[in-house]
Amino acid sequence: LAMLITKYQNRSGFCHRDLFRLCHIRPLMSFPKEHAYWQHHKEYDFILAYVVGGML
Repeated sequence: LAMLITKYQNRSGFCHRDLFRLCHIRPLMSFPKEHAYWQHHKEYDFILAYVVGGML
């Protein structure tokens, strides 16, 4: 996921940040406890924060 986000940063005038804002992603609330997200949630949170500008 991190490789794809950094490799394809902008396509057709839209970036991942635009997509995430349009989708209203809320991973901590939307996934059930048995979902695989919870096994790697720290990594996903870091990637999502990077995309929306919370890092760097």
